[in-house]
Amino acid sequence: VMFELFANRLPFEVRAGQINLAKTQERWLELHRKGPDWKLMECSPRALAFCKQLLTFKETARPAAMECLRNPWFSICDDNELTPKEVESLCQAVLTWRDRNPMQRALCLKMAAGC
Repeated sequence: VMFELFANRLPFEVRAGQINLAKTQERWLELHRKGPDWKLMECSPRALAFCKQLLTFKETARPAAMECLRNPWFSICDDNELTPKEVESLCQAVLTWRDRNPMQRALCLKMAAGC
């Protein structure tokens, strides 16, 4: 969700034209191992570093929810010290929320509620 907020796109997208489920899963894992295009994120170095931790391929290397809440990036948000790029990216994400399909919205809300 964080990547999508700052890049205005999903970090990993597999084209829907693939019929074979096994190939689709394999492609998704391949993209996840490789990682997203970090240049797409319009944010501070601190936000980028945090997002990289969240999208680490190895699940056991990712921070737990409570660790995430203690990340310094959240204290910056509390202090209203977001960079202009971060504010712009977040505003753009809010403006394009209505353009997301119901499945994308439901997934984002489900992931946010799980934190």
